[in-house]
Amino acid sequence: MAKAARCVPNGWTPASKKELSTLHRLFRAILNRYRVKKLLEKEAHELCDIGLSPSDLRRALMLPLHKDPSAALATVAGQTAESLNPCRSRARR
Repeated sequence: MAKAARCVPNGWTPASKKELSTLHRLFRAILNRYRVKKLLEKEAHELCDIGLSPSDLRRALMLPLHKDPSAALATVAGQTAESLNPCRSRARR
């Protein structure tokens, strides 16, 4: 006799929780993509203040739709070496 699928509270099966989690990540990636597009409206010197350049934003937006561009931007903004962050070296000239 086949064993019935074990349900977790609220009637969610483990498979449906995984699907919900996937949808949540996709929604978050799309929402963050919208926020990155809004950052493109800022001036280059304003972006430099947060360690980014317009090309960083465009590069992040070229990622696949399901990838969260904010993760890539956080990496770029967090880098401290001048050779890895051209925005900071331009600001010192």
